[in-house]
Amino acid sequence: MAEAIPSQFNDALAGRYALERVVGRGGMAVVFRARDLRHDRPVAIKELLRSTPDLRRRFEREAVMTARLQHPAIINIYEAGRWPTGEPFFAMKRVDGRSLADAIQAAPA
Repeated sequence: MAEAIPSQFNDALAGRYALERVVGRGGMAVVFRARDLRHDRPVAIKELLRSTPDLRRRFEREAVMTARLQHPAIINIYEAGRWPTGEPFFAMKRVDGRSLADAIQAAPA
């Protein structure tokens, strides 16, 4: 079941991204399936679940380090910044397919 997208994200992204649904959630962040309307391409948008100074630093470091890397097995970062609310986010290439958890479950024992 897809989770509802909080309204502040829709307001912050008006005219730039069309958010579809939550596709992943971890201990630090949530990932949305979205569409970059300016470039007409599918994207994934990652944002912090909760904000503390330590989590912000880790999240921003992840975005910067990932954007510097160039490798076929590493997802490209298209944009990183802060919403009008001050929360950091980054938009990256969206790769559709099954999750790692699904692949592991389907693998022979």
